[in-house]
Amino acid sequence: MTACQHTATKAPVNKAAKSNSQKVLDAEILGLVLNPTIFDHHYIRVRGYLHIGQEQNVLYDDKYDYDKSIQENALWIDTTTLKSKFPNFKWFSAKYVLIEGKFDARNANDAGRCAGKLTDIKKIEFWAPAK
Repeated sequence: MTACQHTATKAPVNKAAKSNSQKVLDAEILGLVLNPTIFDHHYIRVRGYLHIGQEQNVLYDDKYDYDKSIQENALWIDTTTLKSKFPNFKWFSAKYVLIEGKFDARNANDAGRCAGKLTDIKKIEFWAPAK
């Protein structure tokens, strides 16, 4: 698999978003796909199926999307803060997780086809989806 390839257009900066940037908003991956500018540069809490790999670190909407490589329904995960704050972060790979970080819809240079990028990870924990 290759890393997602994403080209985003520059959206207007939401001044209200800057003042509330530390507030964590609940989001769903598909909501981020459909409305990326609403969440752009906000801290979000999102759930999904995490894959940490050699060439990609991606949070998919679910395991089906991972199995079928549907990266358009996924977020690129910047592991820079994961490595420093959560030394055993690879334990979360191939699991459903809840993760909090800053969503970047425009600067997804590593994100490729992904809906955006999650940076400055503040929290990660295991999560069990409802059956």
